Amino acid sequence: PTAGATADSPAMVRALLEHGRDLRGYTTLVDGPAVAACFAAEVGASVALSVGCTLDRRFHEPAELAGVVRSLGSEPFRLTGPFLRGSEVSMGRYAVVDAGSLSVLLTERPAYTFDPETFRHAGLPPEQADVICIRSANLFRAAWQAVTTTTFLLDLPGASTPNLRSLRFVRAHRPLYPLDA
Repeated sequence: PTAGATADSPAMVRALLEHGRDLRGYTTLVDGPAVAACFAAEVGASVALSVGCTLDRRFHEPAELAGVVRSLGSEPFRLTGPFLRGSEVSMGRYAVVDAGSLSVLLTERPAYTFDPETFRHAGLPPEQADVICIRSANLFRAAWQAVTTTTFLLDLPGASTPNLRSLRFVRAHRPLYPLDA
């Protein structure tokens, strides 16, 4: 989202459900209808949700998420990392759904995952996770270095990919650097 994407790609939800059973994982996803369903179900309820792609369906398909509603919230909070420290921000209403060892932070608005405080605010202590999916290309580095020294940058399909050749340019005049020589 810090690069302009909608943050509703369920790619990491799907990948962690399929391949991360032995990992304690956290990820986020913008999905207003899923948040509303969690609020209707209430904390402690089991839910079966189709999540993701509520804003942009060009790159992914929704993923199936079955789990238990761990928490619900809507209050704003203050960022604690070096970027925008002290700024009050809001994810809108949010819900945490636990699906085995995966906790998915569903939000109405993009979450500020470049700051670990976002996860802490939702009751997900970063220090207790094996893997955390952060939706930020570079902004996260300073705030997260106190939590982890290992990062993997992923190039997933989407509007903010650094792989410009994967995007379709309809109105751009050619040649267009760096796509063309």
